[in-house]
Amino acid sequence: MANVAVLGSGVIGSAAAYELSRAGHHVTVLSESPWGGVTSQTSFAWVNSNNKDPRAYHDLNVAGMRRHAELQAELAPAQPWYVTTGCFMEHSSATDRDAARARMSGLGYPVTTIAAADAPVLEPAFTPRESESLFFPTEGFIYVERFIPALQAAAVAAGTEFRQVRITSVDSTATGVTVTSQRVEAGGALAAAEQASFDHVFIALGKVADLVPVNGGPAAGGAILPMFHSEATSVDTHCYLGYADTGAQKFNRVYISDAVNFRPFGESGLVLQAPALEYHLDGPDPEEHFEEVRAYMEEQVNARLAGTEAAPIHVDRVILAERSLPLDGHPILGFVDEHHRVSTAVSHSGVTLSALYGRLALEFVAGREPESVAPFKLDRFDPSVVDGTSAPELFQQQGVGRQ
Repeated sequence: MANVAVLGSGVIGSAAAYELSRAGHHVTVLSESPWGGVTSQTSFAWVNSNNKDPRAYHDLNVAGMRRHAELQAELAPAQPWYVTTGCFMEHSSATDRDAARARMSGLGYPVTTIAAADAPVLEPAFTPRESESLFFPTEGFIYVERFIPALQAAAVAAGTEFRQVRITSVDSTATGVTVTSQRVEAGGALAAAEQASFDHVFIALGKVADLVPVNGGPAAGGAILPMFHSEATSVDTHCYLGYADTGAQKFNRVYISDAVNFRPFGESGLVLQAPALEYHLDGPDPEEHFEEVRAYMEEQVNARLAGTEAAPIHVDRVILAERSLPLDGHPILGFVDEHHRVSTAVSHSGVTLSALYGRLALEFVAGREPESVAPFKLDRFDPSVVDGTSAPELFQQQGVGRQ
């Protein structure tokens, strides 16, 4: 069995720690944040493979959905974290709706059309705005606040250790890997740099993965994971999330549209997005629009209660949430170094894919790359533009474009 470091403690790192420790490996999770990560805690957490091109990416997400169901069955939590009650999706035109249905049906992805009058049979509190909407019965959402603790508890029970450190570099040879880091002390102060040796390192650092060079980074013949990473907000790297308490009124499904998205949150709440207002994220001060976004979310969600007996919903607060997004919008999977001692899974759609990525970590530690990762390997990026600076030029292979 191998001595493995998992870098990152969000949904992907937690799934990897669980799978690796359960298989008998000695696992150490290294993370600057407390176990649970940062981006994972503010995810919309819609589990789906909707409109995810190319076909290889669609298939990867379908496999991720399937693995979530298997993993939940394995751990049998008292409170399920994976809820597959389906997703309503409304389009602004019948042409767009019909095209979406034809496209997803052509992929063998379950979808049906539901008339507005029939929607309350599935969701009594809900009245669609359009005469017909699409319904995706196999989709759902994750209660991240249940998912990560369940994985953490199982991993720790199997021997996983946790260290809160800032990782500064990863260096591999044919015989092992050295991770250089600084321990996070009380108050957030950093201790002196220290090194630890491992047989394998699995990088699951999400949006900050580009800040940790492997073997000195591209300038030294090594690698860096090309992520959208900037101190400024943008529509690529951030979104608005709103939170509402629905009281006694219970919602059970995900709702997606051009105007507003929402899904159940906690015991009696909703988490919401406002796609129509995300252009503010490219402005100089996105937070100054919080009240506008909050009011818009509230207006839109209550409009979808029209004709029901539900009490009006109040959106309590809005936050800025960050996204993990590789430069071409698609996952980076597989080995990072020539020695096959360092591997990674960094991705948008990390919640949907996390359970599958935990399984992939097992393969990488064993020295194998499954065929499914071939379209998503690091070598698809041109090294001349992956130099570790903010938002470098994109290089995309034919057929692998922005999501």
